Amino acid sequence: AVERKVKFEELPEKSLWVFRKEHPARRLCISLIRNPWFDRVVMTLILLNCVFLAMDSKAPGFEETTRGKAVDSSENIFLSLFCLEMVIKIIAMGFFVHRESYLRDSWNRLDFTVVILGIIAAMNLGNFSAIRTVRVLRPLRTLQGFAGMRQLVVTLLNSLPLLGDVAVLMAFLFFLLGLIGVQLFSGALNRRCASLDNPNAGCELCGYDVGYLGYNASQISAGCLSDCALPASPRWTVDDATTCGGPRESKYPGLGAKPSGYRCPEGSWCIRHDAPNHGITSFDNILGAWLAIFQCISMEGWVDIMYWTQDAVSEYSSWYFVVTIILGSFFAINLALAVLYVSFTTERKTDKEQHSDELAAEKEANSKILATMESETSYQAAQMADMQRRLSDASPGRKSAPPSPSMSPHASFVATPPNGGSIPEEGETETGTFGDGDSDAETPTSNNGGDVPVKRPSVFDSAFRPEKFGSAMVTPLPMRTVDEDGGDGDFAEQPWLNEGFTTVQQWVKHHGGEIQDVQIVNGIPVVVRPSLAQRFQRTCRVLAMSATVGKVTMFLIILNTVLMASEFHGMSRGQVDAYEGINYFVTAYFALEMVAKIIGLKPRAYVADRFNIFDGVVVIISIIELAIADGGGGGNLTVLRSFRLLRILKLARSWPQLRKIIATILD
Repeated sequence: AVERKVKFEELPEKSLWVFRKEHPARRLCISLIRNPWFDRVVMTLILLNCVFLAMDSKAPGFEETTRGKAVDSSENIFLSLFCLEMVIKIIAMGFFVHRESYLRDSWNRLDFTVVILGIIAAMNLGNFSAIRTVRVLRPLRTLQGFAGMRQLVVTLLNSLPLLGDVAVLMAFLFFLLGLIGVQLFSGALNRRCASLDNPNAGCELCGYDVGYLGYNASQISAGCLSDCALPASPRWTVDDATTCGGPRESKYPGLGAKPSGYRCPEGSWCIRHDAPNHGITSFDNILGAWLAIFQCISMEGWVDIMYWTQDAVSEYSSWYFVVTIILGSFFAINLALAVLYVSFTTERKTDKEQHSDELAAEKEANSKILATMESETSYQAAQMADMQRRLSDASPGRKSAPPSPSMSPHASFVATPPNGGSIPEEGETETGTFGDGDSDAETPTSNNGGDVPVKRPSVFDSAFRPEKFGSAMVTPLPMRTVDEDGGDGDFAEQPWLNEGFTTVQQWVKHHGGEIQDVQIVNGIPVVVRPSLAQRFQRTCRVLAMSATVGKVTMFLIILNTVLMASEFHGMSRGQVDAYEGINYFVTAYFALEMVAKIIGLKPRAYVADRFNIFDGVVVIISIIELAIADGGGGGNLTVLRSFRLLRILKLARSWPQLRKIIATILD
């Protein structure tokens, strides 16, 4: 969302019951807060303050170090600057009473709270170390400067009512699943398999089946008498690996019925022990069950809990966890995400509707810029159209109008030269028509069949032959001039006709310029010869738009990709040097191409195309990677080599389908 600037007329007449709008101090404050650089400076201060906050430490003796002293001094400086910002805004907007006053904005309330608490902490009136921690809220102010981040926060706040409904549903699920878990698994996870270390005499083989170590039934019976019992102080060796279902130590020396869960190995008994995770994971009460359910729906370690319950109770207990995952993780959590998505899309749609005119104007401006960047021909055509507009605007009492749809493409009704003389036109016929030299050119006729007197073609008539400027063929657009009352009129001055040229292109080329060099001075078109810097810039523009240069770029991209694909482990030193040399050459070429585009197209037009931004990032990363390699660096930064592969995406310029896919991803 774009931050709305309060209009001057929306501000209160009086601020703090003292400063009127006409007061010099308040007018200065209003001009400051409405200046875009004010927000930029404040945002820079906040970011710098974040850096110093990150430099702070609680280590012993840190305050005496150079860095500690710098951090401590910076706190007073930043606090003073933020106080000044707050005072400027309060004087300009008012404090609280008016609808557009300072404290009526939630972000300003956050700023006010942080600044006031900072002042209290700086007074050293006592132990306010807890208040000093409020400084960490200052980075939140950066949200106000980034529209996307602010929109996310606003979306989250606006979605709280709907998220409350989801929270109620989650609470119901937790209660339901928690109660079922307590009923099914209460106390089940508090058992482990253990072997008895101090059995009574004659009870050494209790718990073992026939065949253990080759013992037969009589030997097992002799080693486990019928009157065997647990010692008064049994010592157990516990296996913490898994839970168990039996045999229980209460059945000693017998084994009891076969348990539904995991049966401990021979000679071991399922005794009471702490629950898993140091007693944290259990279903012994509703709170423990909720904690276990929360762990399950977070999808972190839920299978371990399921395996523990299967070993302790039954393998069918897995269905409880399947239902928990489906209802809790797949349904409830995604329902919350769906609420956030709907709120975000609704907020974004509302924002687009509110700023549709601004977005449309910006999109149209970028489209016009991109249209002129397609080729040198399109660029020159745009310059020609701009010159037509400027010439028409410079003609007193006249306006430009498009040619009539009923007219032939080679028959624009235009004004004669102002001196009344006639300049022979190539292709002009005796009846007043003109064309490309074809004998069957149509002659405009009146309704009664008679010939309509045709005036001399204008410099902007499409019947003129295309003229070459730079590397482009430019055909003038059709144009005629009309008076305010609808009648034909003349341009104030047409010096190209006076100098004997039939087209403005010939006249401009004769004077050593291009279409954009035509200036209107006192209503008279003149050609201003370009400077050396302008000629260099135009040369870079021609190179940037050249189809030949584009083909060379495509070839080098494919060559670079093929060479990277042909690398293999164990290459000889000569091969490595050859590959690196080619990489240096390709990187240097792309760097020069980027510089030529920035100079030729100028930065505004260069960044209008997202693919140019992408190309620039890849080139800069390639240069950094080469610099690190030459400096003997490496380590984790060698991953930058993989960014060379992104060069192949530059082929999207000549591959419309791929370009559309990448543009969709970027949007």
